Amino acid sequence: PSLMCTDIAGRKLRIDLIKRAIRVAQYVGAPLVCFGSGFIREEHVKNPDINPRQLLIDGIKECLQTCKDVTLVIEPEPGMYIETIDDGVSLINEINDEKFRLHLDLNHVSCGNLDFVENSVFPGENQ
Repeated sequence: PSLMCTDIAGRKLRIDLIKRAIRVAQYVGAPLVCFGSGFIREEHVKNPDINPRQLLIDGIKECLQTCKDVTLVIEPEPGMYIETIDDGVSLINEINDEKFRLHLDLNHVSCGNLDFVENSVFPGENQ
């Protein structure tokens, strides 16, 4: 299950998993906990009144309540609800919490953002 799961027990299971990962990270001194958004599933399509984005936001906010010295990061992944950098930045801006950031796996970035590698120019880099 994902944070967007419509099944309450399944959603709680995923939230508890992320909270446990946060506790473990705090214990070992790891600064980040990374997760993916999950996929839009048949349960979302069949129930248009359910807002998967709001489920995701609510789950992230619940997990953020346990973050002290750990930053929660979401990784855009091909095929997932948060698939591209733009999807991730939009979510980061909407949640607007200093303990929630974007994680970029270059392999997934190049899969989900086909023009990223070819068209990206960074400060100090020649075109």
